Amino acid sequence: MHRALPSKFRLLFGLASLALLAGLLGAVLLTQQSTASASAGADKLAMVYVGSFDRSVYAVNARTGAKVWSFPTGGSVFSSPAATTGLVYVGSGDGNLYALNARTGAKVWSFLTGSAVVSSPTVAGGTVYIASQDGNVYALDARAGAEIWRFPTGSSIESSPTVAGNVVYIGSDDHDVYALNARTGTQIWKFPTDDEVFSSPRVAGNVVYVGSVDGGVYALNARTGAEIWKFPTDDEVFSSPTVAHGVVYIGSNDSRLYALNARTGSEIWSFLTGDEVTSSPRVANGVVYFGALDNHLYALNARTGAQIWKFLTGDTVESSPTLGASPGLTAPASVG
Repeated sequence: MHRALPSKFRLLFGLASLALLAGLLGAVLLTQQSTASASAGADKLAMVYVGSFDRSVYAVNARTGAKVWSFPTGGSVFSSPAATTGLVYVGSGDGNLYALNARTGAKVWSFLTGSAVVSSPTVAGGTVYIASQDGNVYALDARAGAEIWRFPTGSSIESSPTVAGNVVYIGSDDHDVYALNARTGTQIWKFPTDDEVFSSPRVAGNVVYVGSVDGGVYALNARTGAEIWKFPTDDEVFSSPTVAHGVVYIGSNDSRLYALNARTGSEIWSFLTGDEVTSSPRVANGVVYFGALDNHLYALNARTGAQIWKFLTGDTVESSPTLGASPGLTAPASVG
């Protein structure tokens, strides 16, 4: 029996904080360009959308940091917003998925599930996919919020859906990874791991990569669900993988970030931090960025694993970094 979940549920039940986000926790920041309609050639407004444990969803001007709008939900917001076609979609601890007007924050529709929604929505082909701690995966009409289908797994779900090639991939606390027909919700295959799957799958080529609380990182055939390889870490894996240039990057609660050969699963390098790595890494310009519970944000050479820098925050970093250009700054040069 694995030990009590150390960081996932500190995050879910509000026992941790990120000083850098001034109390806006556990969310990935998204930027949308929305054009003002008052006059031709109006300036585009870059917006950042984020959820908070204070039960609200916020839109913030990306340039000035000024609040544009806020929307109150009935529960803490663990879910990371998805923004597309003038709408912002986000789950709440009150059990709802909300669709909000991206410009004004007005509610367009809401859909009530049977429990908290900590999973983050994915929008594809006019459909928004979401999972709930009621154990169901849902497909909803992105414009109207009408239910298209639901699929019951065997337990609650913290994993977020990934859609690729008309297939929805998701993990469940019932220990399984699922592949569902994106149009009908019928099960294509499921793959059993040996513990809960909090990690959100990533698809590259014809391979699904995902971590499990059993400590394993798995590569599965995207069409059949057959195991291609499994890499054992030394502790639970909550982190979700990132795949870039033939390498799988993923963190483990053994305090390491791993770089694995995407084809064979062999270890290329690992980097030891001072505490668990539940953050999901991001890769850009030859650099891999991630956080750790030792309060640091790290930047490593993606090819060698050598540390480029680390930044000390005021508390544990469970959030996953998002990369974006800042006005007046030049993108970093590529690192070999």
